[in-house]
Amino acid sequence: MVSLSRFAARPVGAASRKLARLTVRTLSKLLTMVVLPVPGPPVIMLTRWVNAIWMALCCGSPLLKIGAKDMAEELRRRNAEVFSRYDRIITSCPGCTYQLREVYGVRAEHVIEVLKGLELRSGLQGRWALQIPCHLKRGVSPWAAEDLATVLEKAGVEVVRTTGEDACCGGGGGMLSGFPDTSVSMAVNKVEAYRKAGVDGVVTACPFCSLNLGREGIRVLDIGEAMTLKR
Repeated sequence: MVSLSRFAARPVGAASRKLARLTVRTLSKLLTMVVLPVPGPPVIMLTRWVNAIWMALCCGSPLLKIGAKDMAEELRRRNAEVFSRYDRIITSCPGCTYQLREVYGVRAEHVIEVLKGLELRSGLQGRWALQIPCHLKRGVSPWAAEDLATVLEKAGVEVVRTTGEDACCGGGGGMLSGFPDTSVSMAVNKVEAYRKAGVDGVVTACPFCSLNLGREGIRVLDIGEAMTLKR
């Protein structure tokens, strides 16, 4: 049995829990056990596709950004104890990936780094643009755009490459909470460009990108969600 710890980002409550469940469903094509951190006490949930252990965890990046170093260090110790029980740590948030890998020295992977090695099919119809997350391309992998496009194209999705697909949408880096007006303006500009390209929606690999762009009325799917759709 391959065991896996999946560290799910939780910036927006119920929406991110839905993303976590969908990504777990995608990863379960490869792995048999997933640890899914969400609010609430640890419980075991048996489903038709996976055994999941639910726990409340955070990568600690927000705490460091506001200067709460002692709290962040305590969280790091708790995370290290939990993660030491598992073979792999996979996240759906590139900010979490960077924090765990580069700051804490945890062997963490973003979900796109796992999916690019699989042969999966998606039922996603239409023409889809990409939103390349800043933390993914600049913090996790400089080949993030190609990896995201490759995963989708191999899965049978029509990908439309657009100018500025790797420009910031205003969702990450504290913009969404610290500078909301600027964040909205950046998202509006991105969505206008996507609409001019005539696409049916946008696929990304970051919960903050999904949240910020989705508020502007365009359909946005995380890669974990896109790969669960059936024809």
